Amino acid sequence: MAKLRQNDGCYDFLNTGETTLLSGTPILNGALFGVVIREAKPGERCAIQTDGIWEFPIGSAETANIGVAAYWDATNSKITATAGTNVPVGRFVEAKAADEETCQVMINVGAEAAASGSGS
Repeated sequence: MAKLRQNDGCYDFLNTGETTLLSGTPILNGALFGVVIREAKPGERCAIQTDGIWEFPIGSAETANIGVAAYWDATNSKITATAGTNVPVGRFVEAKAADEETCQVMINVGAEAAASGSGS
């Protein structure tokens, strides 16, 4: 029998790193993408939000249409519309024009389809 543990779109995360995780920090935990919603020093627990629409940094030259797959570029800590070796994390919910430095992404929606190659 299943037991509901949380239903608020977040999960409890132990910061095993050496730096403090600040609220608003995007985090990729294995293949699970989310955003820190409560600061955590090393060794402390925090909540990671895994749903919702978030504003993220993105390269100013990038462009994207509504609904296309969004990927996390861990090297540059930004969203990208380029699959490559980046991890799919959701869908753009607003068109992103060149010269804009932020984008709106609904996280963890359609990421599975993008990962399998059927989502852009």
